[in-house]
Amino acid sequence: DYTIGQNTRTQHRSLNLIIEAHCRGTANIDDTLDTIAEEVEEAMVTDITRGGNAKDSKLVSTEVEFETASQKTGLMRLTYLISYSTVENAVQTGV
Repeated sequence: DYTIGQNTRTQHRSLNLIIEAHCRGTANIDDTLDTIAEEVEEAMVTDITRGGNAKDSKLVSTEVEFETASQKTGLMRLTYLISYSTVENAVQTGV
């Protein structure tokens, strides 16, 4: 998307931020991953603008995998969509 009509255009961008959590050797891996997810989600929602650099941040997916043989290892991926805008001729300048 571009905003046209000025000397410079605004570029609306999005970034997928993937946060991975790995667990091994706990009795209740699913509970451990749930606790980690809760802590990450609470931390991420405290600043949805990522320090004023983004327009919005939101959780778009959560994936969990377990080692099928023993379920003594687990992996969780939390994917956040970060929306932000920049000036076309100064991409390091957020708007």
